[in-house]
Amino acid sequence: MRWRSRKDPATTEYATALEQLGSADLDIRLGGIESLGRLMAGSRRDRRAVIDALSIFVRHRAPRSQATPGSGSAHALPPEQPTGAPRPAADVEAAMTVLNRRPARIATYRFSLRHTNLAGLELPPSPRNTTAGGLAGVDLTGADLTRARLDGVRLSEARLAGANLGGATLIGASLYQSDLSDALLEGANLTRAGLGEVSLARAWLDGADLTGAYLGSTDLTDASLAGAVLAGATLDEAFLARADLDGTDLMKVRLLTPQQLAMARLTETTKLDPKLAKHPLVIARRAACQAGLTAQERRPGGGQVGWNDGLYG
Repeated sequence: MRWRSRKDPATTEYATALEQLGSADLDIRLGGIESLGRLMAGSRRDRRAVIDALSIFVRHRAPRSQATPGSGSAHALPPEQPTGAPRPAADVEAAMTVLNRRPARIATYRFSLRHTNLAGLELPPSPRNTTAGGLAGVDLTGADLTRARLDGVRLSEARLAGANLGGATLIGASLYQSDLSDALLEGANLTRAGLGEVSLARAWLDGADLTGAYLGSTDLTDASLAGAVLAGATLDEAFLARADLDGTDLMKVRLLTPQQLAMARLTETTKLDPKLAKHPLVIARRAACQAGLTAQERRPGGGQVGWNDGLYG
């Protein structure tokens, strides 16, 4: 193993940057973040350490709750991000911008931003080349990302279960194979977003704009899409069991089958292309939903009604 010299410039710069992150002066902290960004771009051996330092910094400075951070925190400064603030503090946003520029070679290295308060965060799009990893694989479980602007950000394989993205914009964002189960996405703009193989089970997408989005093989079990717009979206093999499509705009949706719709909750206000709307399975399912025949109701003889009973015969 090759050991670093104590005079290694990268080692010195890293140590200095860590000291700067703990400064009470905002400009000094921003300088430390900038130094760490240079290290991540230019020093392969320091990349994981830089990611760890910045993620700890963000978790400490912007916790979703104002509970006292754990004893393992690397910084003594108190959190600056109050609950409900319109945007994160400047140093928090700067740290997130550096993390979003991660090289693809280290994109498989997972880091945690669980339960952080990043409401109103604005990030530039992840660079569209093979050398950029963006925020792929980040753990944002339970994070507050309300009103965040994440257009074009790479969030594939990210963990966003239970996160709040209400009113967020993710136009053209890449979320392939991410976990958005139980997430709040009410009113979010997901136009042209890549949502293939994503878990949106029990997610709240009321009023969301998914125009032109890709949702191939996406799990929408028990999701609420009331009033959402999916015009021109692709839903090949998407799973819609008990998904609430009340008032949902499904006009010109691609690769959506009657069999998929026969699993969902349809109402008279669900907007469908005429060909789909006239299919016997869809007509039967819509009638069943209108009559209140759900999986919780019983048959006249006392048996349980399944959500797909009588719809495929």
